[in-house]
Amino acid sequence: AASIAESDPDAPRHLKTRIHNRLAIVLARKGDRVAARKEFVLVKDLAVATFGENHQRAFNAEANIATICLDMGDNACARERFEGLLNEPKYNNRGPVLAHLGRLEAEEGNLELAEERLRESIEVLSKRHGPRAPQLSSARLELYNVLHTARRYEEALTQAEELVAIADSVTQEPNRKSGFAYHALGGALLGVRLLQVILTVPLVAVQALHQRIVEHRHVTRGDPHLAGQDDRAVEAHHVVARGDHVAPPLLLDVLLELHTQ
Repeated sequence: AASIAESDPDAPRHLKTRIHNRLAIVLARKGDRVAARKEFVLVKDLAVATFGENHQRAFNAEANIATICLDMGDNACARERFEGLLNEPKYNNRGPVLAHLGRLEAEEGNLELAEERLRESIEVLSKRHGPRAPQLSSARLELYNVLHTARRYEEALTQAEELVAIADSVTQEPNRKSGFAYHALGGALLGVRLLQVILTVPLVAVQALHQRIVEHRHVTRGDPHLAGQDDRAVEAHHVVARGDHVAPPLLLDVLLELHTQ
């Protein structure tokens, strides 16, 4: 369809835009990110030429290009494009962009900034779609990962419970999203339990941690019995078999079962 549309000089540009956008989505789902990014760039150019640079289709194409860059590990490209979209006053889909920026910050180890971006994304998406809408799944899952990485298990548990509530509100059948939600819930519960166990330190252990452990000189070549007192009542050479303390049994003794005791 894309080839036919491109070969037809009379084909309307909005139709070409739609066809190339569908093709880019298919390529992205197949995992061919290089080809998908190329198609999304073409979609953006067609959208700008057809509708203008401030049209939502041009913005959406830019967001898709940034997402592909993020999936390919090109964080510089993704950051530049996502932040450019946030600075566009006419762009009306800020929630997913903030979520992607949160994911990017988390991948680079900036957990505090990642949390800030993700919470802002959840706030924007909640106002637009509702607190239990499936559009919040990605942002809440990323926030769960950030909190779990920071070992803030109680807060991670809250996000996991929200993920389960979203999954249950969308469908009653097990699916991929609900699997992620329950996996997150299990991980958060385990983290909370481990935190409870680890932080319960007995007084003796605390006292032991404050005792110095040192190695004196000549430990390996010193006489360990030099300063010791050997007052045991039974020595090693005192332990012997009494009574039938004789030589090992002969062949006939074995066959006739003599001295079996």
